[in-house]
Amino acid sequence: MLKPLLRMLKGAHNAEKPGSKGDGDGLQVTIGGEATAVGEATQTEGHVELRVVDKGPVTFATGSAKFTGAARSASEDTAYASASSFAFAEGADIVIASSSQSSRAGSHGGDALSAASSTTRIFALDIESLDLPKGPITLTYTRRPGHWSIEEPTDGNVALASVGAVAHGDSSFVGVDTSVITVEDQLSTVSAIIVGEVA
Repeated sequence: MLKPLLRMLKGAHNAEKPGSKGDGDGLQVTIGGEATAVGEATQTEGHVELRVVDKGPVTFATGSAKFTGAARSASEDTAYASASSFAFAEGADIVIASSSQSSRAGSHGGDALSAASSTTRIFALDIESLDLPKGPITLTYTRRPGHWSIEEPTDGNVALASVGAVAHGDSSFVGVDTSVITVEDQLSTVSAIIVGEVA
């Protein structure tokens, strides 16, 4: 996978491309997701991190987002959980992203159980004054989730969110939007998005 990438970089013209730092635009990355759990006992969690750094000739970004949901209800009621995550970059020459998603449903002690998990990771690189002949290089792949059992939520309804974001450069921006909602004996939901940019 690396040899074709190196050949493309060697064949690139040493000229400014539209969207590079040379014409006033920069590297912008957006990452986030959401999780929802419906049942008598529910728990959702969202953890998002993003770092965008200007190192002069290059600007790079790394980020990760993980969202999980779990629900438990009496056997005659519904237990439902879902989770999703995403990430994308603008103004990058190279983008590498991976994702994994998994869901489970079952029962324990006469109760219905449901759980879901989603994780996305991203690396983006903007090289100053580089013009790739065929445009940005984007590599995406899906990772097979490992085996995991359903974690039965504790009593109550819980929604948690944590975010960490850094943008380092002469002209930088970070925007964060989070939401957590719980309804007693019914629902937990969480969502979080980070936008980071260095121009």
